[in-house]
This record gives sequence, structure tokens and C-alpha cells, in this order.
Amino acid sequence: MQTKIDWLPNVKRLEDYIENGQINFVKFIQEQIQDLLNDFCNDSSPVLLNGLRVRLNPNILNCEKLRNKNCYNSNYFICENCPFVGQMDIINHICTIEQNTKKLKKQGVKIALKTEFKKKGAKSVPRTPGEFSIPRTLLSSWIKPVILNVDDSENVKIIPDENDKNELTIELIHRKYRIHLKKCKEKSGKQFYIIKSAYYFTAPKALIEEANQKYIDNAYNRRNAIAGVSATPCIDNNDT
Repeated sequence: MQTKIDWLPNVKRLEDYIENGQINFVKFIQEQIQDLLNDFCNDSSPVLLNGLRVRLNPNILNCEKLRNKNCYNSNYFICENCPFVGQMDIINHICTIEQNTKKLKKQGVKIALKTEFKKKGAKSVPRTPGEFSIPRTLLSSWIKPVILNVDDSENVKIIPDENDKNELTIELIHRKYRIHLKKCKEKSGKQFYIIKSAYYFTAPKALIEEANQKYIDNAYNRRNAIAGVSATPCIDNNDT
């Protein structure tokens, strides 16, 4: 198996955000958000796929989707300093996992969805910043280079959607990373793609808090160890 992809960048390091003995998650997320905006909202250097521009879905995160908010984890930020407020919902989607009513019930949490936000035949609930995922957030820097290198058939493959000809998935084969795109059209008839999702698809959703803690522990360990020895597990370009 190939373990080195020359065009794929390594991700940022959590230890770079340790301030006064604590990780500044708000600053970390804000910088990742700014990087995504620079990548996909830059008119002077647009990202193209099949000759069409790739954009972030412009819909803004709506914190009022729930009668009672679903942000149950204050380990990283609270509503008063939430870095996702006022940002595009796709950024929230990229950086979080999807909850479901069964899991919430096990946690002893009752949730009431407004009728217009209920998904017919589904048990999922709207994605919120409270389900923040460190691995997903770190890997957001891979989205642009993967799209720009779709011609690298050894490392990237395009999977058409069987049910919708306007949707497709780009998979980074040796890193188990996927990006979902949908082709859209402006009123003028001009076509473009929007990013629907991007994620590392091997980590079980139920274990996300354990995964987060793993990355936090490694960040502190690296900060306390000899510089340059260790690497972020599973997601650096040199890792398998």
C-alpha cells in the first residue's frame, strides 16, 4: 500500500494551540474555518472540478432548529464563544458528527424537534457544534488538495451517486477520506458544485469522545516530549 502522497499536506498540530496549559479550541477552530473560507470563497483562485467551481454551501448555521439546543458538550467551547455561530452550516457539518435519538436517549437527554426539521423515516437530529470532532476538523485541510488532484487515479477515485446524477463522492483511497459534492445551477444557467460533507469514515461515531481525548492526550504528550519526535496518529500524510 502506498503510504506517501506527495500533494497531500500534513494537518495542523493541536499542541500549537496550547496556551497556559490548556488547548485553545476556539482559536484552533477559527483558524480551520478561515482556511476553508480562503480555499473555497476566494474569487481570485477558485477550486475547479471538471471545469466547474467548487463552493461551500452558503446556508448559515441555524441554532434555533431545536426547541432545546443540542450542544451538550462544553469541554471545547460554550454558546457565548462558539466559533461556529454565524458561519456556514457546512463548516459545522464538516467539523462535527451526526447525533441520533437513540444515542441521546442513552445519555438521558430528551430532545424536541420542530416539525419542519424532522427527517421523515430517520432517527437523526440536526448536526450541531456540540458534537465537535477533533479528527474531522483537523482533516478539513485535505478537502481542497483532494479535489485538485482527482486525476491521480492511484490515490483518488470518483464514485457517482446511483440515485442522483448530480451528486458524486471523491474518495482518498489510502486515507479513507471522502468528500460529497452536488452539482447545482445558478438562475443564469451557470453550473457549480457545492460541498455537502467531508469526513474520515473509519472512526465509529459512538467513540468520538474517546477519539477526541486521544488527540488531546497526544498533543500534551508531544508538547512535553522532545520536539519533532512524534506524529499525529492516523492522519499525517506519512502514516498508513
